[in-house]
Amino acid sequence: MAALFIEWFTRAGIRKLFGVIFTVIIFGLGFTLASSGLDIFSILVVVGAISLFITMGIGLVLKGAREMTSIIVRSLASSFKSVTPVAIACALAGVIAGVLAYTGLALTLSQFLVEISGGNIVILLILVVGITILLGMGMPTPAVYVLCATSVAPALVEMGIPPIAAHFFIFYFGILAPLTPPVAITAYAGAAVAKADFWKTGIEAFRMALIGWFIAFSFISRPEMLILPIESLDLSAISNVVFGVFASVLAALLSGGVISGYLFGHLNAMQRVSFAIALILLLISLFYTEYLILVSALILALLNPVTLKSFRGNK
Repeated sequence: MAALFIEWFTRAGIRKLFGVIFTVIIFGLGFTLASSGLDIFSILVVVGAISLFITMGIGLVLKGAREMTSIIVRSLASSFKSVTPVAIACALAGVIAGVLAYTGLALTLSQFLVEISGGNIVILLILVVGITILLGMGMPTPAVYVLCATSVAPALVEMGIPPIAAHFFIFYFGILAPLTPPVAITAYAGAAVAKADFWKTGIEAFRMALIGWFIAFSFISRPEMLILPIESLDLSAISNVVFGVFASVLAALLSGGVISGYLFGHLNAMQRVSFAIALILLLISLFYTEYLILVSALILALLNPVTLKSFRGNK
């Protein structure tokens, strides 16, 4: 604890402390996480643009800075070239989203998904995951999000899921979509760089991406993790946030161990089974808010021989 306390007074610790103080002030003034993020992002864009033009102006006057101005211009040109394919895809996705919205097909699709699921939120989430991954196989993530936000997000909101949690869920699976076979563009690109087998790399990437599924589903089961429903910093709200974050992080660690067979050390079959049982208990606790189940999962994970050996090795 003393070392942890002293660490705050190092340079890195002071920078972290300023971030914590700034966050507390922002929330203390009554701003929400979404509005604060958007406002700060807008301010950073404006300040960055002004700084860029000032730097270029100085570069035209001073000899030593002219080379930097040339580098900035080349960087801007390269950025525009890189963003063009994504911008075109987003524009086309916007056209499709507009057609869906103005013709009423988006609402029809949302109602259709709700009817197919029979009002079951789990079935609806699985359907949304399938649609998002299917669209994400050949489209950039921003375009997938624009399209799914118009067509399938209303179905999640209609089932009582907070809008921001529904949109985070869709966006998260839009990111994971390029890792899933049979397309798996990012995995195959990595395989080409590493000169590895395409199919083995794609399957391994998909296995590792499964860890992210637990995080995405935790946005739905524990929307408090996004700090958006919190209107007052009372003990109950803070405990819900801490509970959700802790359980999700632990679930991600355990799922990585179960899938890869390594966590603090190599796992045999029985150890992976014990971690899998702890993972199932954690997922149940996320959906049903049972602290007893969370404690049971934590005890089961800590009593694993590999975990105990790791703790003894650190001492």
